[in-house]
Amino acid sequence: MKTLIKFESLKIIKSKYFLSLITLITIILCSYYSYNYVQTLSLDAVIQDARTTLEMEEERLALYEEEINEGNMNENSMEVEDTLTRIDFISERLQGYLDEDWERVTTAEYQRAAEEKERNDNIYSWPTEFTSEVRYEENKWLADHQLRPVFPIHYWSALTIYDEAFDSTVIEEEVHNFHNKHSGNSLYFLYNSYNLGFGIVGVAFLLFLFGDIITKESMGRNGTINFLTTQPHSHLKIITSKFLTVMIVTVGLLISLTFLGVLLGIVFDYFGEWMYPVLIYQPELSMSFIPMGLYLLYCAILFLLVVLFSYSLMFLFSVMTNRTSVALGLTLVTLIIGMQLNETIQETTFAAYYPFTYIDVEKIITQEWAALHDNFELTLHNGVISLLLSTIMIMTLTIKLFLKRINE
Repeated sequence: MKTLIKFESLKIIKSKYFLSLITLITIILCSYYSYNYVQTLSLDAVIQDARTTLEMEEERLALYEEEINEGNMNENSMEVEDTLTRIDFISERLQGYLDEDWERVTTAEYQRAAEEKERNDNIYSWPTEFTSEVRYEENKWLADHQLRPVFPIHYWSALTIYDEAFDSTVIEEEVHNFHNKHSGNSLYFLYNSYNLGFGIVGVAFLLFLFGDIITKESMGRNGTINFLTTQPHSHLKIITSKFLTVMIVTVGLLISLTFLGVLLGIVFDYFGEWMYPVLIYQPELSMSFIPMGLYLLYCAILFLLVVLFSYSLMFLFSVMTNRTSVALGLTLVTLIIGMQLNETIQETTFAAYYPFTYIDVEKIITQEWAALHDNFELTLHNGVISLLLSTIMIMTLTIKLFLKRINE
């Protein structure tokens, strides 16, 4: 088996097609990092914004003081008190930025968020009571762990799936823009990359990368695969070695790309924070947070299982059709149709064990999909069971069909 896996691995890695696609994905990853780096809200920009806001508040206070001196305003009026409160808050935060005292910055933010959530009773309009609670808990987590935040962390950057209505389209666009944060640090870049690539897009790329591992050898047409059957290897070992090879090469590829992402972040920015909070939706409008490092690990595990399941479908269709384009097309169509049926399947009792539910990795790990459908059985644990069982069943069928076809 080791000899076959080594043989298959070298055959894949040395092919021009494989090298071309690896070069392409490397360029895409580097370009995406450049985009994230350029879109990152820098500390200098945050400091300048705080200074500008502080100047505006101080000018407003000066106007109020003129009104007070002329007897047109009470010095204890709500407007004056609110302005003084904002000035104290902005000054505290600004000093934290200047000193790079992240605990001071995030403490000021969560204390302000605590005041906001006490006054918030919105049910579905932005920001909902849930969103205000998230903003408070996230900034408190940052303060408690003394973590460097990814900016912005202000009021306008808070958004959750429960925010269904906005006062205007302008506000909605601004909130979405602020919420979709970018950073050049390694871990946050991986966070954005995993969320973007660990889904149907990433699966499709890997399918195209390994799609011809069986069909290019002309099974049943005196191709390479028929030559292997004349060697001292069982037919079962041949098909199994191919499946194991694509998984091993896939793991190696993902590790390499992850290492590249980490390296880019370290060279151009900084590594990031393992304990950075990631929101996890819970039943009955509750929430929790998990560390960024753990979130990335969970995403990698689930995505690899999704890929394993997708490869099993590709192998089945490859054996059935013996044509690369047809096998790839059938695999992608099956995956897409399976995802489209998610909404209908959620109404059934076996929704948690429907493998296509777990293709959108981010929504499973954050339990966003579970919250949207009020089905909190859609977990990583059930995803692992569902995808593994489905893969085993499909590969069993594939092997039986392969043995039949190779002997024809």
